[in-house]
Parts: sequence; C-alpha cells; structure tokens
Amino acid sequence: MHQPSASRPRTLLQLGAILAALLLVVPPSFGEGDQDDSVSQDGVEQEKKKEQEKKDFKTCVAPDFDVVWTSYDSFKLVATADPPQTFVVNLKHTKKPEKETDTHWDLEVESSLPCPDNVDVEIEGRDLRFCVHASPEGTSAQVGVAARGPLLKAGGLLGFGYEPLPDDWEDVEKDCPARLGLGQHSTLRVLEKHSIGFDVGFVYSLENGKSFASNPEAAFFARSQWSERFLLGIEARYSAISASDEPDPADDGGMDGDGGGEAMADGGDDEDPTFNPFENGDEGVLEADVFLSIVPFKKLPRFGVVLGAGFSTLPGENDFTATKSRLFGGLRLNVDGINHGRKGSDHFSNARGIAQIDDAEDKLFEAVVLRAASEDGTVPAVVSDESERIRLTGEIELPPLGNSKIRLVIRGHASLPTSGDGPADIRLSALASFDPRDWFKGLGGSDS
Repeated sequence: MHQPSASRPRTLLQLGAILAALLLVVPPSFGEGDQDDSVSQDGVEQEKKKEQEKKDFKTCVAPDFDVVWTSYDSFKLVATADPPQTFVVNLKHTKKPEKETDTHWDLEVESSLPCPDNVDVEIEGRDLRFCVHASPEGTSAQVGVAARGPLLKAGGLLGFGYEPLPDDWEDVEKDCPARLGLGQHSTLRVLEKHSIGFDVGFVYSLENGKSFASNPEAAFFARSQWSERFLLGIEARYSAISASDEPDPADDGGMDGDGGGEAMADGGDDEDPTFNPFENGDEGVLEADVFLSIVPFKKLPRFGVVLGAGFSTLPGENDFTATKSRLFGGLRLNVDGINHGRKGSDHFSNARGIAQIDDAEDKLFEAVVLRAASEDGTVPAVVSDESERIRLTGEIELPPLGNSKIRLVIRGHASLPTSGDGPADIRLSALASFDPRDWFKGLGGSDS
C-alpha cells in the first residue's frame, strides 16, 4: 500500500511562512486610498485659493491715492484698493530747495503692514519711501512737510510712484505693468498753485426790495499762489445789477435834497446826472478786478489782507460806453481745495471758496438817483455820490460729481453805501464752472 509523501506538508508550511513574511513586510493598506483622496482634495482647495488670490490681484484695478490736507504743513495720503493690496509708495521733492531743512519729512502710517526686510524705508532727505496696505475703506498715511515753499516751487507737485511688494511682483509683472504704471515716473498734485476757470449761469439781483430779477452771468478768473504768503488774482464778470430800493418820487416841495443828495437837472454838471448805474446796468455790466492777497499766517484756512483795483463798464447815455474805476482794500479768507487726488475725488473736502469784506471807492455809484424827477420835469432828480461802499463777497465752489468736470458755484455779493442813503447792489449767482485745462490737456490739466 502506497504511503503519502511527507514533503507535501512541508511544502505547504513553507508557502505559509513566505506568505506571512510578505504580510509583515508589506502590511495591507485598507482605507489608504481614501486618505490619499482627502489629502489630494485639500491640496486642490489650497491651489484653487491661491489661483483665486492671484486672479484677484491680476484684475489690475489700480489703487487710488487721495491727498487731504489736515493742517498747513501736514496731509493724509489715503490709499484705496479693492481687493486689498500692499504697496511701496515713493514721494520725492522734484525741485531742490533753498534750504535742505525744507525737505524734511514726518511720517505716521495707520493700519498698515510693516515693510519687509527686503524693502528699504526712507524718511529723510528729498525722498520718502514707505509701505501702505491699501484697503477698500481707505488707509491713510499722515505725511508732514517742513515747508510749502518747495511744493509751490514745483507747481504743487510731488514726484510719485508705487509698486507692489517684491514678493508680489512676479504675479503682476506679466499682466498689468502698464495699467498700474509700474516702472513709470509720475507726479501727485498736493497743492493748487494756479487755478483758472470759466463760470456760466444766472444771477438773481434784488430789485426794489421785492423780488429777484434773473439775468445771465458769465465770469473768468485766474489765481496764482506764487509764494507761501502772496496770492495774485484776476477776475472779470459780466453780470446785471438792480437797485434794492426804488427812488422816492418827487413831490411839489421842491429840491430839499433829502438824504444828503444834490438836486440836479438833466445835463447840469460834468457828471451826467441821468447816468443811473442801476438803471443802465440792469441789462449787464462788465466788472474786472486785479488783486493781491497777503497771507501772514501759516494756518488753514488762509486768512489775510487784500488790496486791489478794477473798473466797471456799462452802457451810458446815447448808448455810449461809460467806464468807472474802482479801488478797494480789506480782509480775505481763502479756502483752498484741500483734497487733490491722482484721479480726482468726490469728497466734499475738495470744495474751494472765498469770503471777503472790503472798503471800496467805486466810481460806478458816484451818481445814484435818490429821488426821481417829477413827471413834468419841474422838479429835477436828486442825485447823490454813493461811491464809498462796503462790499461783502462769498463764494463756494463744490467738487464735481463722478467723472464730471463741471463744478457748481454758489456766489453772493452785496455792495452797500456807507452813507446808508442810496440803494444797495445785492446779487445771488448759481453758476456752472469748468477748468479749461481739463478739456485742453496742452494747458496742463488740473489733475496732472
């Protein structure tokens, strides 16, 4: 009888031992595929997040930088960007000052990220370099200047540039260097040295103390602040004037000269008594002034004295033109547009205005009719020299809205006789104003 071979169990035992060794060396990886899938998914999400951040940054929405003066020698540089980004900002005096101390800077940056080690920060000399984290709400850097003189010498401009942090440069360089102005030299307007404009609209003149008569009005102005203490200006205005009070009618009592006036008949003197500025000027009078404003105090708003001269031209008797001279001196408050942005700004802080009170000798009013002549001509008109005047002028120029370049001007003017006898010239104006430099860039745009 055949006996089974003893080698078969031995072989089976050997195969089992080999299989056990393999299992110990290479353990089963049940569930490892799920873990790899989880890790892979996290990586994909992170990559997507990074790509989205790069996409947001690559939208090339250039930041806005607005300048808002908070005191005579300090302004806020407000940086706005959406999405938020950190930029290295460079400011530089473009003109060499008479004194080196005139270019010293003070700097305080709020809500900002510190500059990394590979970015140099400079706050001395003619250059200012710092980091600011621009946010949708706007982040400001308080910048102090030692003097306004170098800024005015440079036309109110600072050398200006900005760039992303070096770590972000690679992401931006491929897509939008031109749109962000990277590597380009630019300027930032921080002061308005020169201002010019045309105003067109309507004037409302108080007539006989009852109502306001409406007439067209047009004006031109040019002002230049050529030093910290002196401002020179020229203004020309075509407007209409009306008497605030109607002359009293003549009575049979004769020429008693009430009100300090002098009774005159037609053609009775070198000064034509029939030339009534209120009657002749109701259809339009051309006024022109040149003035010098002296500002002794380094404060905002700028307050000082004003001296000037001018003339008025309007139709005279027989349609001949009459020109009357004017001298004046007084006090003037200049409210500059304290907000100047690289791309402009809708902030109300960019409003400009003046307030002035002066004592004037205005020959336009040297023959004011206080009492009209009688209808039959037997009683002549009573005419008074009311050329000594107190003048009050106020004007506010609101900033344009949106992308519009038209500004709204509200102006009030009152010319009152110091004697208190004659009628006053009281006017309210609503005007649209535009700067020709905004339309003709060859003149140097106001935001250039």
